[in-house]
Amino acid sequence: MSSDPSKTSGNLQAGLGSAQKNVGSALGNESMQAKGNARNAQGNAEVKQAETQGYLEGLKDKVVGGVNSAIDSVTGNNTDKAKAEAQRAKGETKMNINK
Repeated sequence: MSSDPSKTSGNLQAGLGSAQKNVGSALGNESMQAKGNARNAQGNAEVKQAETQGYLEGLKDKVVGGVNSAIDSVTGNNTDKAKAEAQRAKGETKMNINK
């Protein structure tokens, strides 16, 4: 695994672990099955970490964009308000993707 969690890497590791477990099962090799189970669990954990990280990044963008949009509404700064709304929407999308 890399230092930053990745959905792609996690799904790859989970799939490889599942395949390793199945090969171990077919061969009657309990050690290979156990290693496959561990690799699968590690991959699934990495996917969850990546989803959590992405969700929190999205939450930050949503909150910061919402606050900045409110401030820009009060000050009448429509250009910055549009940028803040885009940041808020981007954050909301990222949160939805990583649920």
